[in-house]
Amino acid sequence: VPAPPSAGMPSSVPTNVGTMYNRGIEMAVNAQVIRKKNFSWSSSFNFNFNENEVTSLAPGLNRVLSSTSGLETVNITVPGSPVGSLFVTRTNGVDPATGRRIFINSQGRQVFYQFRAASGFNFEYADGTRAPNVSSADAVVYKNTNPRFVGGWDNTFNFGNFSLNTLFTYQAGFYVYWGTYAGLRDQRFWNNSTDVLRRWQKPGDQTDMPKAYFGDNVSNGSAFPLDVNVFKGDFIKLRTAQLSYNLPQSVLGKAKISSARFYVSGNNLLILTKYPGPDPEVSSNGTGSTNQGVDRNSVGNARTITLGVNIGF
Repeated sequence: VPAPPSAGMPSSVPTNVGTMYNRGIEMAVNAQVIRKKNFSWSSSFNFNFNENEVTSLAPGLNRVLSSTSGLETVNITVPGSPVGSLFVTRTNGVDPATGRRIFINSQGRQVFYQFRAASGFNFEYADGTRAPNVSSADAVVYKNTNPRFVGGWDNTFNFGNFSLNTLFTYQAGFYVYWGTYAGLRDQRFWNNSTDVLRRWQKPGDQTDMPKAYFGDNVSNGSAFPLDVNVFKGDFIKLRTAQLSYNLPQSVLGKAKISSARFYVSGNNLLILTKYPGPDPEVSSNGTGSTNQGVDRNSVGNARTITLGVNIGF
């Protein structure tokens, strides 16, 4: 909120402007699955379910909008919905007769978009009459960016002098706005996606890609966020894996050292997801709660392989 200059404080200060709740269940199961002389297996599984909802904002404040690096406003925080929900304009496919993107305006009416280089963009109703321009002003609270299910499965196997540890993590029940997709399908000079190959070309074509017009940055979401760029972010990851070998005491005694352990480990080795971007866990806005779930030209978590040795004297 703004602060008066006479207060000798910064021009604005963070303030609690609302209330919300988190309700859910957290549980964990730990087990020694196998315990034998030369082999053992211990396992731990945890499960977390959470429901988030904003219940109120400060008097006179009916919503909080959050942008991504000044590019687009994709998140909204409003009472009755989860914090940082996606805020996008709805669409209804591509008109098979004309190849135009069909938008849904704030009144719930279908509006057909036709790019016109000379006069700017043009919106029409199905009967051909002129319609008010559709924009982010027609956006709706759309999807939840907060994972409803979060957890992991950790396993350790010991066999002789070898040890193997694996950790799988998962998140489910949330959505991501893939802003990169809008840029990849932008019909200005930086078009980089082969999606354009399935564009509408003749009456009767059934496709999700409208007719291509050079300069069109509206049909695919570059001008303002669209629901066609929202995807489920559910995933399972092999977060870490490590295989190690401890030299036996018979060898250690001869070398006059107390311990020696060789290992190879990896991080982010595998991801199972239907999310088309590089990594649904990465957010362009870091860990912000009111602007999460946005992937705009983000780089996925790096896959790393490490070789090492620990020696004790």
